[in-house]
Amino acid sequence: MSEGVRLARGPVIAFLEEHARACPNWALALLEAHQGPWSGVGGLVHQAVRENRLSRAASLLNDRNWLPGSQGGPADRIRGHNSSYKRSVLLSLGDDLAEWLDVEPLMQDKLRQDGHRFFVAPAMSIIHLNDTKFRSVAHVYFQWNRALAPARARWLGWGSLSRTARILLLPVIPIVRLAQLIWSYRKDGADLASALAILPELVFINTCATIGQATGLLFGGGDGLRQFMEHELNADRQAPTLENGGC
Repeated sequence: MSEGVRLARGPVIAFLEEHARACPNWALALLEAHQGPWSGVGGLVHQAVRENRLSRAASLLNDRNWLPGSQGGPADRIRGHNSSYKRSVLLSLGDDLAEWLDVEPLMQDKLRQDGHRFFVAPAMSIIHLNDTKFRSVAHVYFQWNRALAPARARWLGWGSLSRTARILLLPVIPIVRLAQLIWSYRKDGADLASALAILPELVFINTCATIGQATGLLFGGGDGLRQFMEHELNADRQAPTLENGGC
């Protein structure tokens, strides 16, 4: 990806996963938003398979800030791997660009710390096809978090004491995250009921992610990133069940 950024000639770089599809007017919305002072622009995320409980749980955990109905506007983050940036901003990362692109959430944290701003444009929507099988979901969440955890530790400058404390706290993190999610829906009975209906799937995904984080912090990322990338490119995902994914 980094080589593509360097070879590109346009002022804006856009990324789109192979298991995601751009909705109508995606490119136009992207370019219009980049007329503003934003270093990165992202859109909303529609589910392609809505009746699958694992898919709904993954969408709720990964895309909650970018689900249909969001008003958009300035944001702390945009949806990773389906995002766009001004090319000059990416090039400012220099020789470390390839490494930063591998851990895009951390790249966005760095850019924000450096004064860059992000924007969510609702018209820049995509249709995303989540994994729908337990074994596949377990693999991808374990490997991604296995790779991300040590990278985050390096980025934040965690010493051995901080790493140890994080590892000891990992068992309670899924509980805290789920409690925060449920609490955020306390005023919306329909959304609360929807989240509670897939609580076992939410617990499963969070547990896989936590085990991955613990493995990464204890033993390093290993080939977690490679396995994650191979899965993303080659996973046998269920075909979309809604025309246009609901765009």
